[in-house]
Amino acid sequence: MRTMKWKDHLIMFMIVVLVIAGITLISAPNIKNFLVSKNVMMFQINQFSANQLKVNEQKKASFHFEAVETPSLLDVLKYGNQVKKSAVIGQIEIERLQVTLPILKGVNQPNLLAGAATMREDQQMGKGNYPLVGHHMRDEDILFGPLLKLKKQDKINITNKEQVFTYEVTDINTIDESRIDVIQETTDARLTLITCDLPTATTHRLMITAKLVKHSKVMNEEFKQEETKLQKQETLADNQILLLVFVLMLGFLTLSYFLYKRS
Repeated sequence: MRTMKWKDHLIMFMIVVLVIAGITLISAPNIKNFLVSKNVMMFQINQFSANQLKVNEQKKASFHFEAVETPSLLDVLKYGNQVKKSAVIGQIEIERLQVTLPILKGVNQPNLLAGAATMREDQQMGKGNYPLVGHHMRDEDILFGPLLKLKKQDKINITNKEQVFTYEVTDINTIDESRIDVIQETTDARLTLITCDLPTATTHRLMITAKLVKHSKVMNEEFKQEETKLQKQETLADNQILLLVFVLMLGFLTLSYFLYKRS
């Protein structure tokens, strides 16, 4: 009887471990999306002065294009806390799609987990070709996922808190991942946005091209309104993760009680 009871406890322990592993696996995408969303909010430019952004712009950056792959939960846990405030140089906004992301200088895993990354050392807002790259996650409402919903003539704003540059979408194409020529300098002022065409491993990229249509000085009121919107988004994200934790705990306690009663 003692041997059988020991075996029963071992089986129950294994069941609990497997269930916890299963719950973790199922929850991994939501946890990953939450962590990325928090990163995006932590590095919004309402926390920086125009002068800070200008100083950051002068710093050297690295450009590792191999980092442009859909990140795993382990990638997010490893690189998500390595984002540097000194990398933030601006903001991109697509009002119709409710996209507001920090622009960070340099292509690397940390930067790509916090917003849109610049692709050349010498690029300048409002001058020549200004290429940006971002991740396409399974949750297509975060980072560059919404780019799939862009249409021609949509407006895109980028800013360094001194000037706002407005671009109008002119072309939407799918290209091979090897096409680095699309980020090279041009004589005309354009914005080039690049992301994976799928939220999984892929050899193709979605490329959005937009032309500069106007630029203007920044009004402080614009950032006050933006800050209020971001605070609401952050509260929503916090509520979602609290709900997820509650559901996981409830499931674990229910299972533990069931196994206890059986023993």
